Amino acid sequence: MSDEVRLKSSDDVGARFARQARLKIEPVSAVVQQENLKIARQFVEQGLGQGDMSAFDRLVAPDVWVSTGLKPGAPITSRDEYKQIIGSTLGRALSFEHADLIIDDALVTTDGRVIIRFTAHADHVGELDGIAATNLRLTLAEIHLFRI
Repeated sequence: MSDEVRLKSSDDVGARFARQARLKIEPVSAVVQQENLKIARQFVEQGLGQGDMSAFDRLVAPDVWVSTGLKPGAPITSRDEYKQIIGSTLGRALSFEHADLIIDDALVTTDGRVIIRFTAHADHVGELDGIAATNLRLTLAEIHLFRI
């Protein structure tokens, strides 16, 4: 049995990554690259950094595919599910009132993919991953890869 067949039968998330890796990716213009970077930055700053659910509606595709620790073992496969998971986990656990987010690095590739590394600081006001609110300031360091 090939690794690909074994991967597909045992790990749907891994199988999706395997399919994505086989896609033929073409270069895009510098204008498209900059527009993709702008969209990704807006999503990170507004949607994730401020908890603005309207940013999800404006900037996220209805059939988005997200691999995240907020839903271990399976991908998020729709914008509505993504909003629900962010709202029910981070939205309840972290206070966005005094949150701040710093984009540490932002890179756009020649094929238009965007990589953003950021650090966010927020108050831990509700249960997060089974840990009761501590009311301490949390630091979250993340890297996101976008294909727009």
